[in-house]
Amino acid sequence: MEFPCYIFDENHILALPQSSQIEFYEAYVWDDIKLGVKELKDHYDNLISNYNVDNDKIVLGGFSAGARVILEAVKIDIIKPKGIVLMAPWLPEIKDEKGLFKKLKECNIKVYILCGKEDKDCLEYCDIFVDKLSKFDVGYRYNLIEGLEHDYPQDFTKRLKQALEYIEG
Repeated sequence: MEFPCYIFDENHILALPQSSQIEFYEAYVWDDIKLGVKELKDHYDNLISNYNVDNDKIVLGGFSAGARVILEAVKIDIIKPKGIVLMAPWLPEIKDEKGLFKKLKECNIKVYILCGKEDKDCLEYCDIFVDKLSKFDVGYRYNLIEGLEHDYPQDFTKRLKQALEYIEG
């Protein structure tokens, strides 16, 4: 499956993998985590084979349930990114998770989280996730955004650049 890739700036390629799981017309979901992990790996392999990408500088990003897919792929050693950018991560199983945090720490994967203060779907999970990142001494930054619900902020490009600076620093 092909997916769009864009030159984000002189040092970054932004690849936009899309799930094959259709919810309704032009709306896709990552409900099947195992299938999502397989598709993410396929997208990753496609990116590596078609672009000059340094494997040690891969940063993965996901919105909502896409964050679950990324974290599962990391936990089971499918992909080892340098960092992860999670926007409004929907993580309903996070309370019972332990292996993920050990893997993030062991692989020294930096995590950058963005979540809206008004996000009724994800804020509770985000807070639990951040507490566990701290408990397991995983490098992270948490960007809680005033007035934002379950959506991207208007200044997302600026915030993404800040996330990349943190991860690369």
